[in-house]
Amino acid sequence: MSNLDNVQRRLAEGTSSWLLFEFNCKRGDLFSEKYLATPIGQILAGLFPGRIKAEINHPALISTKQAGRPPQLDFVVINEADEWEATIESKWVTSTPISLALIIWDLLRLEILVYKNLCKNTYFVLSGFSKKMDFLKETHFYDSSNRSTSLITQMKSQSIYLDLTKLDSKIKSKINEKINKYPGLTIPQVMRFDLPHSFPINQINMTFRTIVWKVNTFNKRPRIRTL
Repeated sequence: MSNLDNVQRRLAEGTSSWLLFEFNCKRGDLFSEKYLATPIGQILAGLFPGRIKAEINHPALISTKQAGRPPQLDFVVINEADEWEATIESKWVTSTPISLALIIWDLLRLEILVYKNLCKNTYFVLSGFSKKMDFLKETHFYDSSNRSTSLITQMKSQSIYLDLTKLDSKIKSKINEKINKYPGLTIPQVMRFDLPHSFPINQINMTFRTIVWKVNTFNKRPRIRTL
């Protein structure tokens, strides 16, 4: 993660640093998921040539059971060949606990893009107060310093593998509700991610942490219709 051009590092360090700057300018009350658009958009512009678009409809999630606006993706970078070069989903962690099922569903939405060859690079950005990130520790899902194996994840080399079939039954039920809206949709039994970049590394009270995953597809295990 020492490469200065590493997308995960740039997004993690840049977003957290920008939030700290804004907080010291007494703009903390404005913080929200939409507020992350400024740092993420500017960092993407410095990393990728091409156009950056926000709130783009997900091209593979078309439901016949759901009225209203289709699910959207936060940011899409479109290159000169009119291809999707990068897609980013973001979540802002507030005082209200964020659902792990919601995070995994966002990760799945990105994985579907890679699996269907709709986008080359997909990233998930989770940002908020450091102390609000503690709910992730029980999964060992982001802590690169802890190589112990949890019930649902395994770390090998520079990748993390998430076995969706070993999730808590309540989480699986919520994900199944999402899947059932899209006839024919399949998801991976096991997900694969590049080892996430987290900044700052040491947790400090009343500071901001950003964690960034690169989502990949994993073809060595079957795809499934339900959990």
